[in-house]
Amino acid sequence: MAKVLDKTEEDLSSLHLHDRHTELGLTDDDLVGMYRSILLARRLDQKIWGLNRMGKAAFVVSCQGHEGAQVGSAWAIRAGHDAVLPYYRDVGVVLTLGMTAYEIFLAVLAKGDDPNSGGRQMPNHWGAKRLGIVTGSSPIATRLPSGRCSEPAAWPPGPPTISLATRNSPLPRAGSGSSTTFTAPTNW
Repeated sequence: MAKVLDKTEEDLSSLHLHDRHTELGLTDDDLVGMYRSILLARRLDQKIWGLNRMGKAAFVVSCQGHEGAQVGSAWAIRAGHDAVLPYYRDVGVVLTLGMTAYEIFLAVLAKGDDPNSGGRQMPNHWGAKRLGIVTGSSPIATRLPSGRCSEPAAWPPGPPTISLATRNSPLPRAGSGSSTTFTAPTNW
């Protein structure tokens, strides 16, 4: 039986510790970076809600509860190389790709230096060419066909490219207006 020891030489094997991240190609630094991004996304969300309650941020779109999935899905993306079409709740995705907390606050407060739109769009309508973030429209599933279509354009010689289009809402019901918007790119 393997014996796991900490710095005080106590047997920790009963805690069922297992290093799963190394098997996935992640380092200890990756785990710390991911955790930092998850915490930052949550704290930003809480601060932005506070600004809204004070009347300083007119519109808030929360990411709470999605931070881990967002950061995990974006961790393999190469910012500026791969195409990303994030959903408006994807604070964790844009943080992972390199957008700063300051830049997110510029968007929330509709400041002219907002890198997404110069303060002209609603907050969380992400867009940053330097990070490979493609601006999407407000309706939820419209970024899926764009994400699917961005792949062939990136296929000429060079390293393979990933196209990530996200959405956080449930799948559309049959017969709803957005069902074909969802199924068309996934069946293509």
